[in-house]
Amino acid sequence: MKLLKSLMALSLVACLVAGSAIADCAPITQNGSAACTSLVGIQYAGTTEVSLNEQFSSQMIVTPNQDVAEVVVKSSVPEGLTYVSSTPAAQVNGTSLTWTLGDLDAFQCQNIEINWQANQEGTFKQCAYVIAYPRTCFVVKATNPRIEVEKTAPETALVDQPFTYTVTIKNVGSGLAKNVVVTDTLPEGVSLVSDPEARTFTMTAGDMIPGCVKTASFQAVAKDRGTYCNKVTAKGDNTNQADAQACTKVFKPQFEIYKSGTESQLVNKKANYTITVVNTGDTTFENFTVSEQPGANLQVLDANGAQGNTWTVPSLGPGQKVEFSVVATSPVVGETTNCATTTIDGVTKQACCNTKWYGQAALLIEMVDDPDPIQLDAEPAEEVTYTITVTNQGTADDSNITMKVVFPAEITPISCGGATNGTVTGKEVTFETVPVLVPKQAVTWTIKAKGEAVGDARIKSYLNSDLLKNPVVEEESTHVY
Repeated sequence: MKLLKSLMALSLVACLVAGSAIADCAPITQNGSAACTSLVGIQYAGTTEVSLNEQFSSQMIVTPNQDVAEVVVKSSVPEGLTYVSSTPAAQVNGTSLTWTLGDLDAFQCQNIEINWQANQEGTFKQCAYVIAYPRTCFVVKATNPRIEVEKTAPETALVDQPFTYTVTIKNVGSGLAKNVVVTDTLPEGVSLVSDPEARTFTMTAGDMIPGCVKTASFQAVAKDRGTYCNKVTAKGDNTNQADAQACTKVFKPQFEIYKSGTESQLVNKKANYTITVVNTGDTTFENFTVSEQPGANLQVLDANGAQGNTWTVPSLGPGQKVEFSVVATSPVVGETTNCATTTIDGVTKQACCNTKWYGQAALLIEMVDDPDPIQLDAEPAEEVTYTITVTNQGTADDSNITMKVVFPAEITPISCGGATNGTVTGKEVTFETVPVLVPKQAVTWTIKAKGEAVGDARIKSYLNSDLLKNPVVEEESTHVY
């Protein structure tokens, strides 16, 4: 074995002669150093002349041209010189100097600095040689791929409303993680939005280099209230198994909306309504609106601070309620529907109430004579005409309107006509009944009469109808002279 190693080793020699620089294998360079080119290069440099008893230094530079092993530099101390020290330190055995440098990589320079002292006059030759073995290496790197997985989920969610899970997988190790797969199995009662029949989400992350991060998100939905926790697992062909868990508390939004109000009212009068929203669930509602929606023929007079008939509710906790008041009217006889609507967490509810609006008949009677006064003994005899008008000023029909006119002794009726036929009987005129008088409608009758005696005559008309409990009497004065 020693023979084999000797055959494999290559020895190069560098020489230094005090007073001159000499190399056995290469020309002398300008600074007095020499170079050798082979398995290991060695350069030897130093001063060319020194004084007696003067200390001086020389330097050897060892440079491998490829990877080498067991590098040893050997030298001897010439007679007339004294070895003082070196860096690195040499192993000294008598006049032999040895430097064991071990393994060196290609072109990895190793400097040896030697201090000498000249003890006598003369020329001294100091030589060194290097022994090294060719070195080849096999390199293998052992790594530790290690994965971590994180899962995030909302703290709260609503029944039947989608919410999002996010899964993050990381390779925090030092090597390639191969064929990483993430599996997330949802708990009973929770399903994927993309596939309501499925409860397993799978992400194929594939090969992941160190530091690689991959993220995936998916939506799920819960069918009932409760707290749902689910575990995600990540595993590669050459990695550890990583797990993570996230929990979400699912609430069921429940609320009711009610509306109450005046059941019947006279047209053009005020009706009052109350809207009530009650949180009957187990979660707080925030920033929702309640809208007043008046039906046809209904006019809102006051909406209790609403903006455009809409209220905004900042917050409504479980068991709490909020109320709003509305004042409205209708100019039309009939039934109106008044509704209120709210939408909370995607759920819309409406509440309505009806009001029956009724009218009121109001009869106005007017009687006018023309001319006034009349002359009793004029030729030809003067006649007076009485015009009687009845108007329904109200908002409802009146029916069975009757008219009777009674004359005093000073005036006698002659004939009559108008909206219905009339009959003259002595000093009394009666007209046939008007069946219906609708709002704003008017009927007119006329009576012609003559003077009978001088005086201030007072003619009286008697109006009656289904609405009137007692006749309305209208009196007109006519002067006869």
